[in-house]
Amino acid sequence: MTDIRRATPDDIDSLVALETAAFPMPWSRGQIAACFEARYDYWLLVDGQVLLAALLMQCVCDEAEILSLGVCPTHQRRGYGKQLLRHGIDEALSRECEKVFLEVQENNFAAVQLYLQAGFEGIGRRLEYYETPDGDKEDALVLVKNLAQKALPS
Repeated sequence: MTDIRRATPDDIDSLVALETAAFPMPWSRGQIAACFEARYDYWLLVDGQVLLAALLMQCVCDEAEILSLGVCPTHQRRGYGKQLLRHGIDEALSRECEKVFLEVQENNFAAVQLYLQAGFEGIGRRLEYYETPDGDKEDALVLVKNLAQKALPS
């Protein structure tokens, strides 16, 4: 049975493990800890004590930004990313945000598809935004979801 809960600093070890497993250039322990100090919203999708996915976002005035959405590689393609994304959008709506922004690595086709299916639209590109493990740079797509649109499909 999965559950969504707010992360606490006690979850940092699990978040570091998820970052390391899910991303080629993971956030450091210090970066993750700084998110708690900055009071960002960190949401976890868990099954008992097992961390399946994590969503990091911030809401400022009437806009939200998804800073990270990661699913443990052994649990991908089961709808967990979509479930957590829906939760983040619902949180943004509850705080009266009008838009949700994010950047996604251009060649992360599964993530791009998830966001497009959720109603996000491309509004720009950040050239050479992501660094790859081999030192190359890759572009980021900048996406936005207008929350005045219909809800995320089930």
